[in-house]
Amino acid sequence: MILGGQIVEKGVFRPVLPGIYNPILDALEKLDIRMVEEYGLPLTESIG
Repeated sequence: MILGGQIVEKGVFRPVLPGIYNPILDALEKLDIRMVEEYGLPLTESIG
């Protein structure tokens, strides 16, 4: 991705810059790999 010009940042960075992680997440999405973030208790374990 760096050689192809999809990532243009120069230097050494952690992958927390949108210019670095967005192209990578897009490429992973095309491979059907994605992260689904959930929070809270599942409905089966809710306090009623």
